[in-house]
Amino acid sequence: MNISDRVMVLASATEARYEERVGIREKRLKEANKGNIWAADDPERVAKRLAHVRTTEGAMVAPATMLRELAPSPDHADTETLVAQLAQERVIGRDDLVTPQFLQLALAASRCVGRITVRGASGALLGYGTGMLVGPGILLTNHHVLERAADAVQSEVTFGFETNTTLPSEERVFRLVPQKLFITDEALDFTFVAVSPADTRGQPGADLGYICLNPQEGKAINGEFVNVIQHPNGGPKMFALRENRIVDVLTNYLQYAADTAPGSSGAPVFNDQFEMVALHHSGVPERDAQGRILNRDGQPWTSDQGEARVHWKANEGVRVSVLVERAKGLARTSEEQAQLAQAFDLSRAIPQLEAAGPSRQVAGDVASAARQPAIEGDVATWTIPLSVSVRLGGLSGQAVPSGGAAISAVPPALPSPPAPVTPETSPELMRAVGRARDAFRTIPGLLRIRAGWQFTDGWITDQAAIVAIVEEKKTTATLGEQGIPKLPTTFEGFPVDVRQASAEELYELSRLDGGAVFTERTATPVYQKPPNLSLPRVKERMKVLVHVSPEQGWPVLDAFLQQTNTKLTVGMYDFGAPHIVDAIATRLEAKSATLELVIQYGSSVGTGTKAGDTDDAETVRTLKGALGNNFEMQWANVGQTGSLWASAYHIKVAVRDSRAFWLSSGNWQSSNQPPDAPPADDASAKALLTNYNREWHVVINNPTLAGIFESYLQYDFEQSSGFVPKGAEQAYEILPPLEPDPRETAAEIRTFDPLEIDREVDVQPVLTPDNYIQVVLPLIEGAKSRIYLQNQYINESLDPRAEQTYIPLLEAIARKQQEGLDVRIILRAENGVEARHIEFMKTHGIDMGRVRWRNRTHTKGIIVDSARVLLGSHNWSYDGTVLNRDASLLFYDAEIARYLEGIFIYDWENWSKTKVYIRPGKPKVQEIASPEEQAALRVAVDQGEVRARRLFHPDD
Repeated sequence: MNISDRVMVLASATEARYEERVGIREKRLKEANKGNIWAADDPERVAKRLAHVRTTEGAMVAPATMLRELAPSPDHADTETLVAQLAQERVIGRDDLVTPQFLQLALAASRCVGRITVRGASGALLGYGTGMLVGPGILLTNHHVLERAADAVQSEVTFGFETNTTLPSEERVFRLVPQKLFITDEALDFTFVAVSPADTRGQPGADLGYICLNPQEGKAINGEFVNVIQHPNGGPKMFALRENRIVDVLTNYLQYAADTAPGSSGAPVFNDQFEMVALHHSGVPERDAQGRILNRDGQPWTSDQGEARVHWKANEGVRVSVLVERAKGLARTSEEQAQLAQAFDLSRAIPQLEAAGPSRQVAGDVASAARQPAIEGDVATWTIPLSVSVRLGGLSGQAVPSGGAAISAVPPALPSPPAPVTPETSPELMRAVGRARDAFRTIPGLLRIRAGWQFTDGWITDQAAIVAIVEEKKTTATLGEQGIPKLPTTFEGFPVDVRQASAEELYELSRLDGGAVFTERTATPVYQKPPNLSLPRVKERMKVLVHVSPEQGWPVLDAFLQQTNTKLTVGMYDFGAPHIVDAIATRLEAKSATLELVIQYGSSVGTGTKAGDTDDAETVRTLKGALGNNFEMQWANVGQTGSLWASAYHIKVAVRDSRAFWLSSGNWQSSNQPPDAPPADDASAKALLTNYNREWHVVINNPTLAGIFESYLQYDFEQSSGFVPKGAEQAYEILPPLEPDPRETAAEIRTFDPLEIDREVDVQPVLTPDNYIQVVLPLIEGAKSRIYLQNQYINESLDPRAEQTYIPLLEAIARKQQEGLDVRIILRAENGVEARHIEFMKTHGIDMGRVRWRNRTHTKGIIVDSARVLLGSHNWSYDGTVLNRDASLLFYDAEIARYLEGIFIYDWENWSKTKVYIRPGKPKVQEIASPEEQAALRVAVDQGEVRARRLFHPDD
């Protein structure tokens, strides 16, 4: 798709925004034509504009309508009355005459504006656009002009292309350098890209100057005229001076209209002080009675004529104040932030054009003149140098104080609120979503309409969209055959992204009333922190054995279990690995030791490496048979009304003889603890790494820490006494066999021996629901250089309580990315990921370009600054970080952090991929209603015909 084609795609969204506000726009323009600017625009925006004109030093030309509040109040009269007098008595004209200073500013600004020649990776010409220098070596244009860094590598910008007869020697061509800076945003249609410091002849480009971007609001309001400098259709530079008039100010855009002056992609839009107020990107085409787009001759337009030949009845640009806020959020590294800061430096804002503007002495003289009106009778006249006369009742004979005091009723310019950068904070999109719900509510099979992000080619983009969740996504032909209306591709200017419902959503729909679908499956727990227990930070001498699965999980756990003499206290989510069950039964029986177990009822059908595992109930029967009265257990009080924990007793901790303990990210299942570890050679190591989970574990010999965890496990045991679990839901998504992953096939094979420490160690115990947020949020916020996070998932939460607990964790990660820290995230991949979870991360600021996906990662760890590391069982979800029972440890220890950091980097570089597939097609969901059905599913899994993922099971 060439640039003109992209413009016409954008035009449909612009046209929808334009047509939606016809009534508002006409009413406000009518007021603007009468000179009533308070009714022509939002009063707060008007106040900001007036304050901005008053305080912008060196303003060369100000629109007549902007000066009405600058008259001094000689007797401090009631301000409301005076404002009313001004509104009634002023004589405000629309003067198209301009001064030499105005033209000097226009010419100075034009030196920074160039023609962009866009070429693909092969060097093929893709089209032309306009761009401008906005900082030393920084070019700004539209995203639809430069969508990808790969295109920018072959592209160039030409300055000085003024007429068709311009000599080549007068043109200056600069290469683009996206390797140094490339920040783009599809939703707001802008791209910042670095420019080579010298042109193709070796001449430095500093003399061109640049246009600084003023991020403050108050640069333009409805009714003002704006100026556009551009290269239409890639042709010579053209000026449209005071031909476009602002007709509407939207949250993210300015819309401006003219009879004769179109805009060009990437052109700067200036106010009369030549501050850039918008980045031109699209327009509203004129159409004939048949709905055909017309050209500037009144004839039907065709695509070969180019965008400049369209009869645009209105133009649209992205507001600079919004663009700046968004760009700040996209700058990841300190270098990017420093480069953009020069473009956003208020001290350099127009009208001071770097290296090219008129002298500051001239600007100062003009500003001084503007502050001191000449008064004759009841008329005050400002010369700026455009003379504007305003009649003020009751001013005769009054002296004017030096400096021209402004009316005190005008509120000061307020700080600009953060620009909307997510679908949920875009008022336009949310209104469109509401109307889409009304418009489409009767379409069969439509489950939900919400705001979200558009996915293209299976991956998330920066384009906000209306997301339609359907029971089954069907082809156009099938919809026609069944008489079902097809959802439009766009609605009110936003793309409509039709999505297949997930297995969880479909299962809920089959069991619940429609109003209950898409709600959080979270019981309200009644857990109370133990009154006599606490989780103090411990700094003592201890033996620590840090190790990982698959290569060292079972050998270390086996040795730990063998040393049990009197008692083993265990809190576990899933426990069905036969080799672990047999080891515990045999060793504890031999020593007459006791086992106290708290476990959640119900486990999933074994799949893959878990195919031979037993369910939890069978494990309990086996242990009871072997240990008799030396075995005590309780089903964890979870998942029901009045339960202690919301949805999972997800802990993985075992305390031995009150002196040592094992803590892990993984359960006691074969997938977490492969029985044939450690590997004997590279071939067996590759088999382990390919087929079993990555887990982080630790064994600590320290009575203080062991006593803390044992006390909490005993509390859980007591609080769960008498709990009778309901039959666990046995619903599965049936998945196809996992195809070999090329990245895993080619991965470097490396295994890691355990890290053994015997010295003083500083460590903080972490439990939910007790203290996870209180410990982990400061850990993230305190990061100075890097954060490496590896987890099974980061899941969406719909619970409003998450806004104060779980979501701040994501936002803290996003802030650190924006501050330029090295932030990397590895998540699990082999079962695919629901699009809504990816959207959730992006909506809360996570840079998805720094997320990778690893099959069978089950680790739940965070490494900060190579000096602190958290490991344990906490998945990142609202339940996992706030409401369930989970356990982790935070080590303030550089040696432990660096050991696990090395393993993280190995996984990042060798076993992780940059994208994960979004589960395609209508999910196949099977609910198990009998032992026979469960046995049949197990057989199908054992034979490799299918995989089975248990729904609502945090470890599947």
